[in-house]
Amino acid sequence: MNIQQLRHFLVLADTLSFTKTAEKYYISQTAVSNQIKALEEKLGVQLFQRDNRKVLLTPAGKVFVKEAKSIITRIEEAVQHTKDAAEGFAGEIHVGYQWGFERTVFPRVLQDFQYEYPNIEILIERDEVAALYDGVMEGKYDIIFNLPLSGKKKSGLKEMVLARYPLYVAVPPQHPFAEFHSLKREQLADEIFISYRQNALSEYDPTQAILADFADVGLVPNINFQHQAIESILLFVALGKGITIVPEYFLPCAPAGINLLFIPLEDSALPAEVAAIWQEKNTNPALDKFVECIQKD
Repeated sequence: MNIQQLRHFLVLADTLSFTKTAEKYYISQTAVSNQIKALEEKLGVQLFQRDNRKVLLTPAGKVFVKEAKSIITRIEEAVQHTKDAAEGFAGEIHVGYQWGFERTVFPRVLQDFQYEYPNIEILIERDEVAALYDGVMEGKYDIIFNLPLSGKKKSGLKEMVLARYPLYVAVPPQHPFAEFHSLKREQLADEIFISYRQNALSEYDPTQAILADFADVGLVPNINFQHQAIESILLFVALGKGITIVPEYFLPCAPAGINLLFIPLEDSALPAEVAAIWQEKNTNPALDKFVECIQKD
């Protein structure tokens, strides 16, 4: 049974004429008859009553009219969905992102894409900096939102910086810096730092990036300890255990009920950046649409 047999059957069921059915498809009446016969043999039932004067649907044929229309509709929808997926208008895309990026431009990027391509399912997973890079290299993720690659680019990866956020120094109200409107890196030379860290430190660790930034002006920050949760880091700062540097999007993370001051860090060469990274060889058509979408912004 094929779709052409079903189409011939439906026209014949509508016209009850082998002649008109043959004319519609520019084939002979014998060809139509052979198609119907093959269909009946496949189904194991008689669909039409035939004599020299007229053609009538059998009871089984009347039932099969509805079924044939449904089958053709499902086939056409399946073909269209497949074409849409191949062209990037349907399917799915796997997105990985770094913790904290919920407060950046990242959610809006997802929302804009989903609005433009509602038939593409977005699968989202939060992961660590190093794991995100491993994931996009191994094909676990189609695209990641992460810290930029900086000078340590991996072969085959493409990158687009979507937003840059200034850095702030978080201090308690009683700290000597409390009266300052802005700070420079040199002024932090003697300070004790509480720093953010990943579960698995790597070449992409944000703490290491800040250290490298300070090294540019000959400073080696005195890091008291590191913690994974920004809320805990800010709590320790409020308790006077040290100071920390945070990007602008972390400012609302300060625990409720405590006082903290956030002072702009003027001369940092390292603003906090949100980058989209993907493999150039990735063949997922949905990825092409995603990249096109973010390039519009």
